[in-house]
Amino acid sequence: SSDWSGQLLSYNLNSDGSIGAVQWEASAVMPNHSSRKIFTHNGTSGIAFTTSNFSLLTSSQQNALNTNIGGVNDGQGANRVAWLRGDKSTELAQGGSFRNRGAGILGDIINSDLFFVRSLNFGYDGLVSGTPGQTTYYNYVQANESRTPVIYTGANDGMLHAFNADTGVELFSYVPSFVYSKLSSLTSPNYAHRYIVDGNAYAGDAYIGATPTWRTILLGTTGGGGKGIFALDITDPTSFSASNVLWEFTDADLGYVHGQAKIAILNTGVWAAIISNGYNSASDKAFLYVIDLQTGALIKKIATNNTTNNGLSVPALVDSNGDKMIDYVYAGDLQGNVWKFDISHTNTSQWGVAYGSGGTKYPLFTAKNLSNQVQPITSPLEIGVHPNSGLFVYFGTGQFIASGDNTNTQVQTLYGIWDNGTRISETDRSTLQQQTIETQTTSPPFRRTVSTNAVNWASKRGWYMDLLKPPSASNQGERSIVMPLLNFGRILFTTLIPSSDPCASGGSNWVMLLNGETGGMLTAPHFDTDKNGLLNSSDQIIAGVGSDGVRSESVAISAGNLLHLIAGTTTGSVETITVSGNPLTPRRSWRQIQ
Repeated sequence: SSDWSGQLLSYNLNSDGSIGAVQWEASAVMPNHSSRKIFTHNGTSGIAFTTSNFSLLTSSQQNALNTNIGGVNDGQGANRVAWLRGDKSTELAQGGSFRNRGAGILGDIINSDLFFVRSLNFGYDGLVSGTPGQTTYYNYVQANESRTPVIYTGANDGMLHAFNADTGVELFSYVPSFVYSKLSSLTSPNYAHRYIVDGNAYAGDAYIGATPTWRTILLGTTGGGGKGIFALDITDPTSFSASNVLWEFTDADLGYVHGQAKIAILNTGVWAAIISNGYNSASDKAFLYVIDLQTGALIKKIATNNTTNNGLSVPALVDSNGDKMIDYVYAGDLQGNVWKFDISHTNTSQWGVAYGSGGTKYPLFTAKNLSNQVQPITSPLEIGVHPNSGLFVYFGTGQFIASGDNTNTQVQTLYGIWDNGTRISETDRSTLQQQTIETQTTSPPFRRTVSTNAVNWASKRGWYMDLLKPPSASNQGERSIVMPLLNFGRILFTTLIPSSDPCASGGSNWVMLLNGETGGMLTAPHFDTDKNGLLNSSDQIIAGVGSDGVRSESVAISAGNLLHLIAGTTTGSVETITVSGNPLTPRRSWRQIQ
């Protein structure tokens, strides 16, 4: 934080899931400022972000770069472009007036997850026969086995970066047009941290173009840095140019999008970007957007209800009939609602919220705690198949995105909800089976056990577990803001307990592995509690392990009959938790199509 620089490190991964030696660190191998390939959008098309192209920016973009942090137009816009590209000649240490960057020119990476792309395979060779591109998709997948592997991530230097995953060298970067108002502040010696490009990227294959071909498209968001979404053609990241900048999209009802947009083919045959509107939009309501992936034109904007102080969280996409076309979208909002959107029709006028009558729209479910407080849903949902037909919707509640969130101790909850084709009108959780945290150790190693209550599906529509610390069941501000992971009938939740203690690395976390059908504790050892690389009777039967630091979403690496759950934490470490990888219980679940 002395100069708000950032690092991206690549480590070798040992066979036992532990972290080995550093392979590379991206800021140390950043190309010279004069040779970096950086692009932006000027409202009409993509252009190179260079000093020579300053005049090609819009007048508002030029004015934003010419205006210093004090609001004065100092005419230094072109020099700011050079500084943003990495030119240090105008820094204070070199006799200039701009902020020094002693530790490197890569900005800090905070909330933007790393997204890896090489060869993707969405199974589009399984599209209905006759669908354009269906017969050639397999060849496209095979051809991309040799594509240069790339890590995409946003940084608060104002750019989405594309790094060669083998070497760490930056291949190209992109400056979204809707963050220009914050770029000038970066050059100020009085700069105080701001979120700029702090959202998450997503990439998918699509059959698009004037002469359609298979392409790999990246959708980018900026988190708390700006209100917009952008699309880049990353089919060949080593030859990325201004022509690969496809479009940007903004709208008054589009807020700060903290999660991913998604790519899908619709039942209309059109390839689309599907995005929730995020938070703090002009109307402060919740909307779902469906955007033409090729052109960036709006296909459909679907409103939920008129509730304000609201916004829609990350969408989960479902293909209900196996034809690879998306039929339903699920998403939570800040008012505790789980919305189901029906986009299964070929006529877009028939799209909308799945449950409702007489013009009134209803959510599938509304999450409220025992005190009747609505519980915000900011994490992505996980979708699985229910054993009695229909779908299971898994999510946790809580938020960690606004001022004051770290001190909020409202009781939050983990949920598994059965969508059997009808909505759950009750908001007192009477139709859900309760599970509880039974025991929790107070010193390392931190471990939890939970109840094992059965669920009577003749009368119940799901299960829930309040995040309360036993034995006194006290509030401690625990919440779930990371997407759950469904694996072999088990559901994995990562929770966060914020702390304002500067020695506490931002807080602590729990990783909980539960029975996906009941929300209860599994009956055999599933955590390698003695850390000997084996799962057997010497391991404890527990439901969760805790540790210091805020933990990111886990990457699951299979190793024989073990599964290594690897994630970074705010302690500065990379933490590995080993669980069973192939339990004997039959698999009744499937991963959502994204």
